[in-house]
Amino acid sequence: MATDVPLPDPGDTAQLWSQLLGRAVAVHPATSPTVAYATATYITDDSHVVAVGLFDAKLAASLGAALILIPAGAAEDAAAERDFSDAISSSFQEVANITSSLFASLGVHVRLRETIWAPDDVPADA
Repeated sequence: MATDVPLPDPGDTAQLWSQLLGRAVAVHPATSPTVAYATATYITDDSHVVAVGLFDAKLAASLGAALILIPAGAAEDAAAERDFSDAISSSFQEVANITSSLFASLGVHVRLRETIWAPDDVPADA
């Protein structure tokens, strides 16, 4: 059974990330598909995939590093080399997990199923 779930407003996403990271964050919807280095797959309580967040390497590294106060230069290096430390990777996953809370304000319980790092295969139902 397909479930229509509205996407969170970019302004709400920016506000959440700004509060979480303690700095101003701007979020803009993509005008065209991006090459994703990381994906965050979100599911409903009945395990249906309802949203997939696409993150380029720079954004994923920046979000993960900022959460644990790793300097921006180290995040930029990790993104450029496509070599994330376990700390940045797990912190990015936590940001993706917290981001799932934005769906609650839309009346839907959604949770993070997983984060996938390129070049891993994206599940067929994503």
